[in-house]
Amino acid sequence: MAEEPLARFSALPTGEAQEELLTCCAAPSWAAALAAGRPYPNLASVLAASDKAFAAMTAADLTAAVAAHPRIGDRGPGDPAGPPASSKDAARRREPSRVPAGHEGHLHPDLSGEGALHAKEGGTRDGAWSRQEQAGVSDASADTLAALAAGNRTYEERFGQVFLICATGLSAAEMLTALRARLGNDADTEAKIVREELRKITGLRLRKLLGGDPT
Repeated sequence: MAEEPLARFSALPTGEAQEELLTCCAAPSWAAALAAGRPYPNLASVLAASDKAFAAMTAADLTAAVAAHPRIGDRGPGDPAGPPASSKDAARRREPSRVPAGHEGHLHPDLSGEGALHAKEGGTRDGAWSRQEQAGVSDASADTLAALAAGNRTYEERFGQVFLICATGLSAAEMLTALRARLGNDADTEAKIVREELRKITGLRLRKLLGGDPT
């Protein structure tokens, strides 16, 4: 049941609550809106508030949130299993979340027991979530991974940001198919898709943060 971690989340000081939320979505206005809306009676009300905040999210905050995500097929920020393709790119993508010094990988002990494990492994919570979400690339062929890398580069040249997709449950081939299809979108159409994909990812992460779905 999510009630206990949700109640503890509601009792956090505003700054700490925002820190927790930024690991779900690195958009400052979104995190501020959800923290300000506490207390929530249940997880469904949190998700509804998240959707409302997404509808009001500025283009700048959307860019900041997308920039915090690794490329499909890359290691996420703080991933102990290996570095991203470019440490410079990783630093650029990570910056907008404004994680305070000393709080990297922080997970408030009142919410979950994952924080100590991630700190011990040298990782971050959102890095671990990225690995879970991109599990479909773990057994991809070398050709598929190369095609994803090439597609990522083409996408970034066209749209100026990383290709973002709610990858949970998708195979590498399915992600590649979606990437190639979306390369044909105009900028406005793609911006709407990105916002929706980010909204779905954030909803899944909120469930993990607040105890509704530990996987």
